[in-house]
Amino acid sequence: MPVTTTPPPSSLVLRGDDTTAHLDAGSGQVRWERDGRVARIPLAAVDQVRGAGGTVEVVLTTASADRPAVVYALHEADATTAAAFRNAVAARLPGRTPGEPPVDGQGLVSTVPTAVARAAERGPELLVMGVATVAVLAAVDVTVAVRRDSEFAVALPFFQVLAAVGAFMVAVVGRGLLESHRLTKRGITVVAELDHHTDTMKVYRYTDLTGRVHHYGDSVGGERLEISYDPHDPSRAAARLSPYVRAMMALTTLTGLCMAGGGVGFTCYQFARALTG
Repeated sequence: MPVTTTPPPSSLVLRGDDTTAHLDAGSGQVRWERDGRVARIPLAAVDQVRGAGGTVEVVLTTASADRPAVVYALHEADATTAAAFRNAVAARLPGRTPGEPPVDGQGLVSTVPTAVARAAERGPELLVMGVATVAVLAAVDVTVAVRRDSEFAVALPFFQVLAAVGAFMVAVVGRGLLESHRLTKRGITVVAELDHHTDTMKVYRYTDLTGRVHHYGDSVGGERLEISYDPHDPSRAAARLSPYVRAMMALTTLTGLCMAGGGVGFTCYQFARALTG
């Protein structure tokens, strides 16, 4: 007897001006990527989906009638795709029991850096890529050792480690500098008050425009700290950097680029010389 099954709904991706939204089949959440951060929005935290044309607005539930709802907005997307995305999210919203007390939707949202989210999703793939990279570099080193003098093969691992350290510097320091620049230019700037200390840093308290309290950790601030936060994701904040700190971070990033470029360039040069004899 033939059995008829219903295929799971397809995953949808919607790309806007500076935002990408994902509705993954069976995940029960919308992923909202913007400015290097990923917000995971459970469908249970969504009150409604609205918009027109190429705009999609995901409105979260609010536990207080006098508190404005948090809205995640995406603009300048393809109108047909945006309409399909709105309909798909609306169709998957869970039903609510009459008289059920509302929940604070923003409290259910978790936010992580885009790199962390993608690394978690692509863990096995990244592991395979790492092993493959090490294998390729080992093959390059062996080729150089066999076809050229051994002194070049001894130097190669040093330059390859140098390139890896440089890439790490660019990824960490450069990303931090870019994040601070973006939030300073496009975010809301407030003065945060020192709330408490931990073993490694000071924790500051600030309030967003909806009245929610957030915390930000910093190791070098005083009793007050000027920070800028993202109005679309108030928990994402960065301290305003002095010109000296920005210059040092830029110099570190440039140094990292030189290290990475020098290590990769030396490796490629020696490998090419080994192949051409």
